Amino acid sequence: MTFGGAIYNMFIGPLELFFEVVFTLAFRLVHNQGLSIICLSLAMNFLVLPLYAQADKMQAKQRDIEVKLQPGVKHIKKMFKGDEQYMILNTYYRQNNYKPTDSLKGSVSLLLEIPFFIAAYHFLSHLSALNGVSMGPISDLGAPDALLTIAGITINVLPILMTLINFISSAIYLKGFPLKSWVQLYGIAVIFLVFLYKSPAGLVFYWTLNNLFSLCKNIVYKLLEHRKSKPKKEKAEQEYDKTLFYFATISLTLILGVLIPSSVLASSPAEFINMGTLQDPIKYLIASVTIAFGLCVIWFSVFHMLASTNGKKIMSYILWTLSIVALINYMAFGNDLGTLSNTLVFESTPIIALKEKLINLAVIAITALLLYLIYKKKPSVAKFSSAIVAAAVLVLSITNIVNIEKVSKPALEELKEATGRVASLPLSKEKENVVILMLDRATSAYFPYMIEENPTLAKQYQGFTFYPNTASFGAHTIFALPALLGGYEYTPEALNARDTELLKDKHNESLKVLPKLFSENGFDVAVCDPSLANYGWIADTSIYDDIENTEGYITIGNSVFQNMDIYDSVESTLNRNFFCYSIFKASPLFIQGVLYNDGLYNAANVANVSTEETEVEQNEITDDTATQVIENLNKATGPNTQFLDNIAVLQKLPKITKDSEKGGLVIMINELTHRPTLLQQPDYTYSTQVDNEGRNLSKTYKNEKITLETTRQVTNYDCNMAAYIELGKWFDYLRENDMYDNTKIIIVSDHGFCLEQYPDRIFGKAWNNDNSNPNDTMYYNALLLVKDFNQTGDIKINDTFMTNADVPAIATKDVIENPINPYTKNPIKEDKKDEVHIYAGHHWAVEENDGTQFKKAPYYVVKNDIRNLNNWEKVSR
Repeated sequence: MTFGGAIYNMFIGPLELFFEVVFTLAFRLVHNQGLSIICLSLAMNFLVLPLYAQADKMQAKQRDIEVKLQPGVKHIKKMFKGDEQYMILNTYYRQNNYKPTDSLKGSVSLLLEIPFFIAAYHFLSHLSALNGVSMGPISDLGAPDALLTIAGITINVLPILMTLINFISSAIYLKGFPLKSWVQLYGIAVIFLVFLYKSPAGLVFYWTLNNLFSLCKNIVYKLLEHRKSKPKKEKAEQEYDKTLFYFATISLTLILGVLIPSSVLASSPAEFINMGTLQDPIKYLIASVTIAFGLCVIWFSVFHMLASTNGKKIMSYILWTLSIVALINYMAFGNDLGTLSNTLVFESTPIIALKEKLINLAVIAITALLLYLIYKKKPSVAKFSSAIVAAAVLVLSITNIVNIEKVSKPALEELKEATGRVASLPLSKEKENVVILMLDRATSAYFPYMIEENPTLAKQYQGFTFYPNTASFGAHTIFALPALLGGYEYTPEALNARDTELLKDKHNESLKVLPKLFSENGFDVAVCDPSLANYGWIADTSIYDDIENTEGYITIGNSVFQNMDIYDSVESTLNRNFFCYSIFKASPLFIQGVLYNDGLYNAANVANVSTEETEVEQNEITDDTATQVIENLNKATGPNTQFLDNIAVLQKLPKITKDSEKGGLVIMINELTHRPTLLQQPDYTYSTQVDNEGRNLSKTYKNEKITLETTRQVTNYDCNMAAYIELGKWFDYLRENDMYDNTKIIIVSDHGFCLEQYPDRIFGKAWNNDNSNPNDTMYYNALLLVKDFNQTGDIKINDTFMTNADVPAIATKDVIENPINPYTKNPIKEDKKDEVHIYAGHHWAVEENDGTQFKKAPYYVVKNDIRNLNNWEKVSR
């Protein structure tokens, strides 16, 4: 963020954000943009009414002083010249307790109007939600009104009407004022006319409403003035200690601007690195703290400065109470809302029980009462406690920042080295190749229905055998991936048995087994996005540096594959939403749903751009939010940037496939199937405005039928289908370039997901207190598709009991004779058993698994069929 951007964030940012939230809330209520502008104008004018009332009093007092001093000033200017006049004037002002700079008090209203105007102008002139929207005779609120055309000349009527109202309002207000004031206000009205004449009608309509409100206010004030008796003698200002106010505003700034955002970032710093710009996550804190400082310190101080002494005392108490309540809400309530993504959107919309909301309200009420008693009886205790809170929050914030930098700095260095390189997938036209495509969290059970639905896929996947009865050894990548790439020596049970070695080292070893083995047997090797390599959220491809003929690449989110505009959009959205997330977490539970707004945080703009091309042309995407918002099973708005990151890689597979003289091993991990997204039917294309009204959500395969009934089921089905479609196109490319028949292809997932598609497969309690994630056998049902060399014909289905730990044996079969794990020196083979031991732990974060063993969790013995819950038996370990 530039210095200018920080200044804008502090002075204008809070106002513009307030405009946006009020407009969005109004629109959600009235569903009409014109009425929403009226609501915005009323809300803003009533909010600042006390501010302008105090400013008017200050101006009136200043005018009275100037009128009183005017005869003396005229006399001095008439009788004296030069330095003598200057010295005598200063003495005269000093004797009357007047400073020349006090004349600025007469322009307080104007000074206040400037930031409000800038905020309104920037918000409404860039509000795409107004484009093409009509209101009464105005055909487009997003363009000049053009209401009159005379002799071929278009006239915008609203700016003229706005100016006329301004003239009338000024005339009423300025009655009895000196000529200087008339010139000033009428001059400003003319400037507004010129400046806004060609502005969007929505903006001019808003300012016209403001002028109308000002006119009504001036009429009421003048009527009240006439009814007043003799002016009351002004009371002397009481002594007032501002200490509590200052500590309260500092506490609020730190809580909203630093503590809450830094806690989110510190939970997984690498996930918040902008892969396009390689921005340090700390920069999001700069954005949030500047907005918080602007709101809490600058604008609250403006209100405080213009308030009466009693008003200042009330403000101090309210802000102190808000700081304490914000801390309580954040730390004691709403801590089990589910998994938060790096776009600040929960995987499932948080549902808070009524009982918890009522408890929260009771705690807030009791806290407010106790603080009031302390404030009235022991003001010194109030000041001391507010200082302690500010200091404690500062210490916690600094701790978070240190932890963020500790992780993000080395991650950024690795990324700068790894990104920017174009991946090269070595495949030979003459020799044998092996390709392992790991689709993170792909759903095995949906594959047959997709082939039935899409005949093109059935042709593209000819030669494949589908193994629907395939088990995974864990429900999360950290538990399941080692066995997938290393074999049965790397199941959770086997890794825990090696209890003298770090989990990180054992994980790295599993990722290197096949690359080292194939490299030693004369193959060129490419590994893309090895999940959790070196136990980092961003894969550390340097683990392959010691293996010859092996290259590690980061492709997901790599700027080589992406258009930078989408990353700028994500960055801009998160700069806003980190502060909004803080407000959401610090607020009472009963309004958190309104503030969260399905992850939009009441953003006013939603992109309306659709990509009809087969490939997502990201340079055509102009979005104002960083996540897709699902309205229902058929409609969604906004982009899903993580979906775009992953599909871009699969779409570029033909371009990064290179002919190799040697045979090639390609291991690619892609998360498209882990990024549930509603796609446009019938071709499953990406769009920022999805409307699938009338879509058939019933899927059939032979005599079996399923119905997609939940958002989770539909969005996961769609992203899985998108992955198969893109891979199918690559298979066509391989056929066209004589690389298909001589290539063994394994498509596998590390694990499945709890889609609750089959009620008879759900077991156990919810994990992590997240009721949206019950244990489901689909979690442990891995996808496995295998196409052997020169395999042709329709897709076959083999119901043999398999596990994804069979992948190394399948990959080396008929390729490497008697394959040996280069690290353990044990043979790589299919360890066929009638039963497998599945680890049912859900502590999936690397930060929770930094020792030598995974955390204690239930194991299940599964016999013969992973899908049948009757074959599952819980055992203790």
